[in-house]
Amino acid sequence: MERKVLVIDEGTGEGESLAAALRLAGFGAEGTRPNAGAIHQASAMAPDLLILVIDDGQSDAIGVGTTIAWVHGIPVIVLVDRPVEGLARRLTTVPHVRDVLRRPVPRPWLMRAIERALTASPVPTH
Repeated sequence: MERKVLVIDEGTGEGESLAAALRLAGFGAEGTRPNAGAIHQASAMAPDLLILVIDDGQSDAIGVGTTIAWVHGIPVIVLVDRPVEGLARRLTTVPHVRDVLRRPVPRPWLMRAIERALTASPVPTH
């Protein structure tokens, strides 16, 4: 069974390339921006995992991402830049957030984080 990953990119430009790399690794992966379309895309895709790529934390990526995570009961991995590490620490208290990694993330580290997130105990739903 192909595992599905939705990548929401706040505007770093990394989302589509990350989704492409995940497809090469055997995942069903799509990239999107943090807007209402992302919520609809998640409903149509039914992802198993959400990856948030955060630039400065100023967009609605976190709100859109946590909404998707709660509605679909899926784990989240957050990729952050150094300036938003304080925000990242707060995100670790959100039940759906399984990992917070500093960008750029070496691919082997990201793949291990994905495997951990997908094999961990289920996250609570609303």
